[in-house]
Amino acid sequence: MEISDRVLGSIVGGAIGDAMGGPYEGQFGPVVINPEVPWFLSDDTQLTLATCEAIIETGSVSPERIAARFLVWFREGRITGIGASTFKALSNL
Repeated sequence: MEISDRVLGSIVGGAIGDAMGGPYEGQFGPVVINPEVPWFLSDDTQLTLATCEAIIETGSVSPERIAARFLVWFREGRITGIGASTFKALSNL
């Protein structure tokens, strides 16, 4: 299996877990999954994808480029459901 397949599988798996578990975040277990509850990607997956874009763009991990990509996504309204700390950090950028 190629490394690119593993990376893609990790990202897709994380996104599925994020979307499936989002409605139950913060609840005490055991949690019973309701198949009728719609799945939505949270800011966690959105920021993961923005991080991937920054790494692909530069070919390396650069905190400055990742922050810049986060800011682009934030300004374009592509990040939803962010917490107060993330909102403050992106607003200050």
